Amino acid sequence: MSRQQLKKYIFIIDAVRSAGERGVTLEELNEKWERSYRNDSGKPIPWRTFIDDRDAIAELFGIEITCDKRDNTYRIGGGWDEYGSVKDTLIDALVLNNAIRETPDLNNSIVFNDNFHQKCMPLLVKAIKDHQTVRFHYVRDDRFPPAGRESHIERDVTFQPYGLYNSTLWFTVGRNLKDGKIHIYALHRLSDFEFLDGNFQVPEDFNVRHYMSDFWVDDDDLDPEREPDDAFALESFEAGKGVDLTL
Repeated sequence: MSRQQLKKYIFIIDAVRSAGERGVTLEELNEKWERSYRNDSGKPIPWRTFIDDRDAIAELFGIEITCDKRDNTYRIGGGWDEYGSVKDTLIDALVLNNAIRETPDLNNSIVFNDNFHQKCMPLLVKAIKDHQTVRFHYVRDDRFPPAGRESHIERDVTFQPYGLYNSTLWFTVGRNLKDGKIHIYALHRLSDFEFLDGNFQVPEDFNVRHYMSDFWVDDDDLDPEREPDDAFALESFEAGKGVDLTL
């Protein structure tokens, strides 16, 4: 696949996603395409070519672009279902990465924190998919720890990862084998990740989405003896309590 082809795919994905539920016609899309800096030829996309591009986008990125034949508008298929946020995250990453490649000056304007989660994410996904137990080293430093809690915590954790959760930061949700309870850990605090022998089954009644939507803890109510996971940091951050971004 040529670089120009990839730029066109990213443009199509972004343009259709930006149109939202209203959708966009091929004519409207081409009006934007002809003015786009990604369009090296300056030519519109023929209908037949667009259909081929749409099929390639579905195959390469798993993003389906559907057509409403009543008014010939296109939109992201399933973009508003339970997988919508995943698709949005993927699209944002594609658009941003392409923009940085096309405009080197943006390297100084768009900065990514090179955290360990970029390395352990594929390993965690594999562990979740294969139901495989893992071990990692966990470190947390709190500038303003709650009463009775140490400011620096460091330990090895044996863990059964049930899933991943993103809310500005990435977290993994699962069972800590030390106490047998469900805990939440921020991925950027993990290091020395390794797979262990032994598989597990996720309880049939456990759902990461439901667990996180029902999860609510006030910092002041936390038991100082509780396993020092990142659950309190997650909730404080979402509640706007000014938790420092070195979570």
